[in-house]
Amino acid sequence: MLRELAESGQLQDVPPYMTAAAIWVIRQELEAEFLGLSYTLATSDRFSSMDADARAWFVAPALLHAARHGRDEDAAERLLLHLTSPVTFISLLRDRDYAPLWPLIERHAGESLVNATSRYVEWAEQRLADQPDNAGRFSEVLRSLYYAGRFADVVAQADRWHGAHAEAAAADEDVAWARNIEAYALDALGRVEEADRIFDRLSQLSPNRHPWMGNFLINRASRLVGQQRWTEGLAGADQARRVTRNSGTVYAKILIARDRTCALYGLNRAKDAAQDLRYLRENFDHGRLEATTGLLCAGLEAEAHSKIAAAFASGKSVFLDALLEPQFQLFYPPSRLPGVGEFILSQSELREAALKHVRLIPERFIPVSYHRRQDRVSAHMPDGHS
Repeated sequence: MLRELAESGQLQDVPPYMTAAAIWVIRQELEAEFLGLSYTLATSDRFSSMDADARAWFVAPALLHAARHGRDEDAAERLLLHLTSPVTFISLLRDRDYAPLWPLIERHAGESLVNATSRYVEWAEQRLADQPDNAGRFSEVLRSLYYAGRFADVVAQADRWHGAHAEAAAADEDVAWARNIEAYALDALGRVEEADRIFDRLSQLSPNRHPWMGNFLINRASRLVGQQRWTEGLAGADQARRVTRNSGTVYAKILIARDRTCALYGLNRAKDAAQDLRYLRENFDHGRLEATTGLLCAGLEAEAHSKIAAAFASGKSVFLDALLEPQFQLFYPPSRLPGVGEFILSQSELREAALKHVRLIPERFIPVSYHRRQDRVSAHMPDGHS
């Protein structure tokens, strides 16, 4: 069925969440077949005519097929030209399954990911030019500029677009995502109070009219807790819990439980976090990274170690994502919460298990966005600090 939808051009009409769910199920049972289908499809003449969002599902799996089967470099080169998001480049640069293609991937990514981020900006701007009133495409332009470390451009373009589309209030989910990205860019520029105001406005939307607003309440709470603004973050997490109590996914509730746990421990209210810790333990497999952060906030390093080791022993690779160093995190703002990756690397047994599957990406690929954040911090640091 997936093959028929892809080949007929109808895949782009399927809701993304349904496509993602179908691919996840297929890869659990028929991974080799799916990788082969992806390679055949992605190297065919008709692939370029597919919608860009639909193509994105197949490029990385096609490259994995090429890496495993020694396909020719020209084919891999063509496949890489279809990649748009720098996030995918980061995944390929760290996953040892792609090791045979690393020299090629590195060349396309460019040092500091400049090639990848520049191409993403160009691609996103071209798509918006075709539909200048499309809020979803505008949101992607802001995301691409943000990934490229062009934080001031994010804010300037957001101001212009919102001014020209005053009728497109934050009642539209794509506009809300644009606001979310603008707030993160303001954080990167040190304009924290302005970022606060954006999230505060999003938090005032009616959940009955806008059922998707829970995403932004969670992002707001996570940002505040990540900045160790414990009291505000706890209040934000409580609001997110009220709104998502009956409609939120287990994963969303894990995020909220993590944020409440970290905020409560930050406020020296450990006893009040008992219910949240219980939820994290009972639903651990639905959000292992996030639940582990909650355990670390609670000082439960031995329990965290045990759960991570058990996951690695059972063949579950979810903790490999934890090895993504903070400087390679492109979307979410920097967090002061305990890092699961740093914890894994500090434990010899866990480090050895993890590095069998991933490498620590060479420093020359640290994204330009990270460097620009650091430049701003250094510029505002008092004399005598380094």
